[in-house]
Amino acid sequence: MSSTNKKGAGLILSLLTAVAGAVGLAFCIVNAGTDSFRKIGTSPVVIGCAVIAILALVLRVVLDKKLAIAADAMSVVAGITLVVAAVQFISPRVNTIASIMTFTNNAQTMADLSSAIYGTAALLIAVVLNIIAAFTNVNEQ
Repeated sequence: MSSTNKKGAGLILSLLTAVAGAVGLAFCIVNAGTDSFRKIGTSPVVIGCAVIAILALVLRVVLDKKLAIAADAMSVVAGITLVVAAVQFISPRVNTIASIMTFTNNAQTMADLSSAIYGTAALLIAVVLNIIAAFTNVNEQ
């Protein structure tokens, strides 16, 4: 009998989570360069947490067969850092978003706002995907 190593749903979900985290990070960087949010800038915490989360997700896939406990720990690390990145990204922008929605609602500020919304949505989607991926196997037995 030969042992086949089939890839499980956890592999796909972990990689989708990493992609969603990378997309969220890209929108965070784009948003920091817009006119409306330039004064807030890019937080090193957001960038650091997003990069750590992406690396943890890749490590989860790599370590699954070798060190299952470390792979499970990487799921936890990725989840925590993605939540921290999302919170640290959106919290300083709340007042500016409220100002845009109530007072300075024009085409330019709405375009600036869209990158903040897309970045937040991508990071939150990554969090949800990570929660689902944490309960799935990377390799099927």
